[in-house]
Amino acid sequence: GPFTREELSTLQQNPTHQVDRGPGKLQATLPLNGMPDVRRDGTPLNNSFDWGPIDVTAEDMPDGAIATWAVETLAADHDQPFFLGVGFYRPHQPLFAPRGYFADFPTDEVQLPVTLSSDLDDLSFYAQRLAKYPLTAGSHATVLEYQQWESAVAAYLACVKFVDDQLGRVIDALDASPHRENTWIVVLSDHGYHLGEKDHWGKFTPWSESTRVPLLIVPPRDANSADWARSKNVTAPVSLIDLYPTLVEICEINSPNHDLDGRSLTPFLTPAADAETNDRFAVTSVGRGTQTVVDEAYRYVRYFDGSEELYDRQSDPHEHHNLAHQRRFDTLKHELQSHLPEDPAVAHFVRYQSLKIILFAAPDQSPITYAITPGTGIGGGIGETRDVSGQHAELLDRVQAYLATTPAAPKHLVLTPQELKK
Repeated sequence: GPFTREELSTLQQNPTHQVDRGPGKLQATLPLNGMPDVRRDGTPLNNSFDWGPIDVTAEDMPDGAIATWAVETLAADHDQPFFLGVGFYRPHQPLFAPRGYFADFPTDEVQLPVTLSSDLDDLSFYAQRLAKYPLTAGSHATVLEYQQWESAVAAYLACVKFVDDQLGRVIDALDASPHRENTWIVVLSDHGYHLGEKDHWGKFTPWSESTRVPLLIVPPRDANSADWARSKNVTAPVSLIDLYPTLVEICEINSPNHDLDGRSLTPFLTPAADAETNDRFAVTSVGRGTQTVVDEAYRYVRYFDGSEELYDRQSDPHEHHNLAHQRRFDTLKHELQSHLPEDPAVAHFVRYQSLKIILFAAPDQSPITYAITPGTGIGGGIGETRDVSGQHAELLDRVQAYLATTPAAPKHLVLTPQELKK
């Protein structure tokens, strides 16, 4: 269609700088929550772990401007089929929204997430490091120390309400346009967000708070609307990679690539139930070698070092009790594990103390090593952005020698100093 790509900068909301959008607009010295920056060891980068009301109108926020652009675009005449992508930033940290949106969420009435003080006790070394890692948002310990938990949750809810209003403006514009009868609506998010569950804030975990996202598909209102279900709640696990084959099918487009991992969601969109909806599972990767899979009843997690978690999603929806070490679930774990895709290029994923080592099948491909200790800077073994193999050449030689003499070593394993001395 005749659309142009437009992007609105959000850099002026960087909470490590003075924010000034001009007269009558956002002007503040941040952080608003008064907490110190522990996200990146105090490095003056983008510490966005901040929240609070700001005295601006919705239009002064980037999401308000984006909604206005979408409203104006939908009001225009379009003589060809079109795709309109409208991306909102909120609810995303920094959790800022116009002050009025905080009125419905007084901190003394906020309901905190359901947590368990012993939640991390049955998790592996790496899982505990992942939970405590502050890079994706910030530190739960700092939130508690500064008594900011209720304020943070209130700000998250205010941001949800704010962006819901912006989305509502777009839907109202569609309903007022000539396109209301033949336009599909798909609403989705890129990831979830921990609000202190498992002592974590933000994303990049294999647990439900990170991996579950909103997904709404609204059929058009045209004469064929009877072919599609309305107000149908689907509990089967699906994945965002299912959207491409779904859209290809409903738009009656011949896909150039039929070798897809995703499966069309159209069986869910018809009024009648379909047997195909009963055998669904969804896989999420969290860094190379760490994956989680869910079906309707269970979540299984296998970390790069072979450590595991298993949760009964029916009796334990908050995923507090790890069942992976109970022998009675061995068959179930094996079945769920069979859904995890293997990386044939990797021979072994190894954890040695606080290092993540990736050894490749090709003999001419050098290993990659990441540090997984919180406080090691940007990414480390969690974000996998800094290869520190050059600092551990002698250790890598010992690891490779061990694996060369241990042909039965599993692909995912932990090695100890004692084993490497053998």
